[in-house]
Amino acid sequence: MSQSLNNQSARLLLATLLSLLLGACPAPHGQVTGSAASLSSVANSGRVLNSDNILKKFGSYGVKIIRQDELSRVSSLYSENDNGSRITRTLAIVLFSDDALTHLAREQQIIREGGSIGITFRNANWTIHKKQLLLANIDLRTSSLLRELMPEADLSVLAISIYEFLVARDGAEYRYATIAEIHHPDYMTLNDLQSQIPAGTTAAPMTELGRNNLLQTFLPEIHR
Repeated sequence: MSQSLNNQSARLLLATLLSLLLGACPAPHGQVTGSAASLSSVANSGRVLNSDNILKKFGSYGVKIIRQDELSRVSSLYSENDNGSRITRTLAIVLFSDDALTHLAREQQIIREGGSIGITFRNANWTIHKKQLLLANIDLRTSSLLRELMPEADLSVLAISIYEFLVARDGAEYRYATIAEIHHPDYMTLNDLQSQIPAGTTAAPMTELGRNNLLQTFLPEIHR
């Protein structure tokens, strides 16, 4: 596993998702398919956010907090159909760092009150960077939560992105959170995610054990 996600963070992530993503018993550890390259050296400082892309593609965007506490937040980034029904385009699982609770307390308060993470930091003139840890396809057909949030979607091949969310301003940089995002197939595929990685970036190799350990930080509770 990347050094950026230590054992303590892993334990906190598991606790965060406990009793949250309620589904049926898992298929054997969740089927992970396709390319799942580690991209731990990637940073993306652009200001086009997930929220921007959802709004552009579907014509609407909103955030619904499913659960949060001082250490974590799970939220649905959704669009609305013509009949007003909400479709989750991204399920975001966020583990806040110590920086979020100290150096970034003002922004954290806005976010805890329901604000979008990316929009909040952009509005406060922070430069946003993403240090990618993992991209993969994942089979989540046994998750009742995702069946509810993404009705009629093919849950057998969902793109998952795990990354560190970093912000910088006035010569200082902070790690706000480690985030896992699971995307609706009509919104973002693995190929779409890979195409967003800046040209010329070299993907840092990750061992099979490291990849599986990182995924298993999230998967058991998604399948719970």
